[in-house]
Amino acid sequence: MKEPGEFISYTVGVSSWLGRFIQGLSPTESWAACDGVYDAILKVDPATKTIISDCLEDWYYEDDVTLIMKLKENIYFSNGMHATAEDLLYSYTSIIDRGSSQAASLGPIIWEECMVRDNYTVQFKFERPYRVFVNTMVYLLCKEWSLSLADGWEDMAWYQPVGSGPYEVVEFVSEDVIVMRARDNYWNAEEVGPMYVDEWTVKLYRDPATMIMDLEMGNIAFCEASAADYSRFMAGGGEGDGFDMYVLPIGVTMYFTFSFVDFPAWEDIRLREAVAVGINWDELGSFTFQELFIPAESILPKASPYFINPGKYEYNPDRARQLLAEAGYGPGNPLKLYTTLSDAPAYKANGENVQYQMGLIGIEAEVVYLDVASAIQVWNAEGGTDFMFWYRIQGSATSDMFEVMPNATRTTGSTSTQVPDPGFRELWNEMVFNTDPLKFEPAIRNLQQYNFDNIIYIPFCEYAMSIAYRTDLFTQEQLEKFVYGRGMYQLGRLGLYSAWD
Repeated sequence: MKEPGEFISYTVGVSSWLGRFIQGLSPTESWAACDGVYDAILKVDPATKTIISDCLEDWYYEDDVTLIMKLKENIYFSNGMHATAEDLLYSYTSIIDRGSSQAASLGPIIWEECMVRDNYTVQFKFERPYRVFVNTMVYLLCKEWSLSLADGWEDMAWYQPVGSGPYEVVEFVSEDVIVMRARDNYWNAEEVGPMYVDEWTVKLYRDPATMIMDLEMGNIAFCEASAADYSRFMAGGGEGDGFDMYVLPIGVTMYFTFSFVDFPAWEDIRLREAVAVGINWDELGSFTFQELFIPAESILPKASPYFINPGKYEYNPDRARQLLAEAGYGPGNPLKLYTTLSDAPAYKANGENVQYQMGLIGIEAEVVYLDVASAIQVWNAEGGTDFMFWYRIQGSATSDMFEVMPNATRTTGSTSTQVPDPGFRELWNEMVFNTDPLKFEPAIRNLQQYNFDNIIYIPFCEYAMSIAYRTDLFTQEQLEKFVYGRGMYQLGRLGLYSAWD
């Protein structure tokens, strides 16, 4: 345990991006660091899957379309300003002001009827019942400080922002490190107790192999390990010198999507079935994720309380060729597909393997790989995809279908994951725009079966990550309480003494 006067400083490695401290802008926010600097208005307890809050006294639906939030009265930002309902409401309305991608998660909200009721109470109003509004993780912002910045959302002050969380940024080096130190005046210290970790450093590694080497040498406390690193670890007997690794499903599935909008030929279910039975999906998952491969049994992960197993597409390449022939395709007239994928390792491995397997049943697939930023630009502006692989990269602590596959019914952004099927959308709306469990729970289960029967999305693996950690610092059980997605580390809570009892 911590000795009197001892200063505890740990480094966490990330390999995707370093990010900054405001959502929806580029570069994207650092989830790990944001958790320490801000209080999330509502967040998910990874262990119980329930919505919790450190900064709300209460939240409830006054009626089907009116959500009430009551802010605690003793919250102070790191600049000494007292948080009120004005800050609470601004934290949500600013999502629209800054053009954040989070806006799509706020649903049928009526902004002109969202208002401050008193110093600590805010009313949110919706056009119709919308149960998943509370799933959206929004950080409590200091309105007066935010509006004082000369360059607004692009101001450099966002790299060392004012927040109400237990840590404040003392150093930010672009594309290198973020250093956060425990606040002396943290408003919630009396309730949650003192900080065990005095300082967190979030360090970016462009080469994941270098990051693992640094962990083995004891220079970092924990980090995500790639599938290749985990495979090498297991091949060596699964024992490290002072470190260990474990597999963590992050609450989402990865699936193959038919780009109905960009390639209308997919309306012919025979073509979709040909892909469903003509690809060995277990082979694809094993090829890409090696020892981290967990076969998916539905579009929902098995951790969801609403999971069902709707069935399995049996690998049958002869049947696939027959279906293609019935649809008018064959050796002299092959089905030709084109797609643009990210050159990230998982996507590239998926693309190469499915391209090869498609070739075996007579489908000619051309795949172009671009860096992530360029690929997103193509997807959003041009389509450029006849098929796609998709998963929610940061995972879903709730395993809620709305979060597992949020792009299914959105009309903005990439068209490759949109589902225009009327039956699918009817069940989706029943699932999302409803607060009655007797209605939305059956819809979630029925949607999984409908997806399988109509071959809308083809789920093939539950996305998992591996966490590598120093065994002289942490236990697996300890980390599992505070790590629930790629870069989504609850460093604020993990820094508490109570996390080390």
